[in-house]
Amino acid sequence: MRTLRVKESQSKDDSSTGSSSSGSLEELYDHLASSTSRLMLQDANTRSSATLRTRSNRAEADQENRPPQTPSQRQERGAPAPATLPPPRRRKQRGPLSRANQMEREIRRLRNRTVPLIPKLPFSRAVREVMFKLPNQTAPRITEGALQVLQESTELYLTQRFEDAYLLTHHRGRVTLEVRDMILMAYLIDVSHCRS
Repeated sequence: MRTLRVKESQSKDDSSTGSSSSGSLEELYDHLASSTSRLMLQDANTRSSATLRTRSNRAEADQENRPPQTPSQRQERGAPAPATLPPPRRRKQRGPLSRANQMEREIRRLRNRTVPLIPKLPFSRAVREVMFKLPNQTAPRITEGALQVLQESTELYLTQRFEDAYLLTHHRGRVTLEVRDMILMAYLIDVSHCRS
């Protein structure tokens, strides 16, 4: 495709500028017409017949490029006005939860879980480390079932300890579990075991 350059004359004479610009405009129109016809032929060859527009429905197909119509313009054309839909209802949002309620919800969610809370791989590494610290001569081995039972019993023990310590936290009127609650709970458990 050839490029078209339009030159503007810098002369002060208006009559000469008008004649030269009209000549260059005619060249521009001729070039645009030939380019448009070439592009239409090229598009017709590359596109499938299903995607081509015919001239009869071109006005209907270009409706998407028109500005939106007002209701009075729709009625003038004879098109029925679309039914007005009620605005979609928004979901009612919950109010903010207090920190204590969030903690209670989290505790309930964790109590209802059936899968182990501690991941298997870190727990098995901890068990292996403890087993190697034992004074045995041979390399210790453990089966998968024994490891699973050990993990469940460990989680049960730790969960009970944390629940009891959290009761002490509630008794003091706090939400945060502190070390002194854990120490007091360990002391109470040791005292109760010594008496029994």
